[in-house]
Amino acid sequence: RMFIFVGRASMRGRPVPIDEIVAEHLVANGWRHEETLVDKISARRMFRYGKNPATQIEDARTPSERLVVLSK
Repeated sequence: RMFIFVGRASMRGRPVPIDEIVAEHLVANGWRHEETLVDKISARRMFRYGKNPATQIEDARTPSERLVVLSK
């Protein structure tokens, strides 16, 4: 089994589903995607950022993290 812990990313304000991309790539290479568990980060305090200096877009913290479970 393989376990991959990932958070959601965003590019210029658009969400990038890293967990889905990783699972899709590994399934194409012989792995079987068993499940993806979601951990809501509501109980943890995340520090805040202002605007991203490169894009001037308001940075947002990820609302959840995911554990992707795969098997051979």
